[in-house]
Amino acid sequence: MIADDASIGNVYVNRHQVAAVVGQQPFGGHDLSGTGPKAGGPHYLLRLSRRAAALVEAQYQLTLTADPVDAPVRAMLAAARKAQRVWEQTARRVERVQFVCELLAANTSHPLSAAAARVRLPDAADLAPTLAHIAGETNVLRMRPRGVLLCIDPSAHSLDTLATQVLMSIALGNGVMAVVCKERAQDLRELIAELQQIGVQESLVACIETTSTQISSSWLVELDIDGVVFDGNPEDRHRVAAALNGRAGRLLPLLSSGDDVYRFGLEQTVTTNTAAAGGDPTLLALSG
Repeated sequence: MIADDASIGNVYVNRHQVAAVVGQQPFGGHDLSGTGPKAGGPHYLLRLSRRAAALVEAQYQLTLTADPVDAPVRAMLAAARKAQRVWEQTARRVERVQFVCELLAANTSHPLSAAAARVRLPDAADLAPTLAHIAGETNVLRMRPRGVLLCIDPSAHSLDTLATQVLMSIALGNGVMAVVCKERAQDLRELIAELQQIGVQESLVACIETTSTQISSSWLVELDIDGVVFDGNPEDRHRVAAALNGRAGRLLPLLSSGDDVYRFGLEQTVTTNTAAAGGDPTLLALSG
């Protein structure tokens, strides 16, 4: 279906592209026309809320350097994007990631047990609900991956926040460029190894080691990423947001592990006029 490959927020099949109705055709753009959420949909309130006690502000000051993007980082991004296209087509992604979370949470001696226990993922059916519709029409809301997300938490204190960012990102079908301090890089690689057991390619989560609390602003401005996930104090988040706003082209979201998991995907509404009322009935007879 063409809609599967269309980077469009609302798709109308054999129907006029007007008169979106609340609860039937949730409306809102992405890329050049916005970062979401869709007004009038089942996830709208969640998109404007944050879980109670979700964010613990980082106890460090983020340092943005002027270092250029080097070739290895660009190569990791290319590999992550290739793996993301495969992962996007993998069946039962949410269930697979939830299984890993439950295993880690059950192993209370594991360093990521507490972080995994806090991850709450939706049922697969909630990612593609059938919406209310009039006779002769179907409306489906689909949750599609954003692409490759840059996850940032270069704190040497704990990997909990970064692990949560990674798990939420890949559950919605995204690839990850994970910025991690050198002291915690091995912990991240162990998490990646756990994810490989459920069919995740190793390259889906790239590990970018950095000096504690330090990242390059070039990663925010120049890398061909599809969003940033960053938990930090308000001042640092403002600086990261300002860097993203300086990018050319489409708008990129600034997410956090405190956001609802639906923020990690892109909503697409597909409205199909099955009766061809008001449209061109001959289009339904075309073949070949």
